[in-house]
Amino acid sequence: MFEFGNRRVRPSLESMIVEELRGVLKGIPVGAEITEKQAADLLGTLEYFLPLHLALDFPEWKWESLDGFYFVKAEKTGGGSARFLGTCILIYDQTMAPFFLELALTESGDSLASLRLFWGEKGEGTFGVVRPGWGTSGATKLMLKMLYQLDSIQWAYLIERDFLQ
Repeated sequence: MFEFGNRRVRPSLESMIVEELRGVLKGIPVGAEITEKQAADLLGTLEYFLPLHLALDFPEWKWESLDGFYFVKAEKTGGGSARFLGTCILIYDQTMAPFFLELALTESGDSLASLRLFWGEKGEGTFGVVRPGWGTSGATKLMLKMLYQLDSIQWAYLIERDFLQ
């Protein structure tokens, strides 16, 4: 919440993403690695922001959220853009799923220009994805697969948003 005159204003998730991404990217060169610690606030907001966007296209996401992101690789890809690859925890059953996320700000840095998300590897069960338990050998294998065999992952969910249209 922010104070605005005598009113309390709740910022939108999108404006929070913009502010937090801008903060993560500030002062680091293109190609620089981004750590989970540097992106902690952004990752916390993505726990709510990404499920909302998934729910726009996939009704099964209406009541789901994410909890905890772990990077395999994250980097600044442009002046106002970043790419994140890793796993995240599904709140429903505390299992892990892979994600690949690209976010880009407008040239002015005032708003989101685009979002591209690949989430979950096709498989059995809830959401039709492979979901090893958090902290298991299956989760470790998934991280290694993402690092060394990313092209072999058949993504279950894909979202591409161009906010400039």
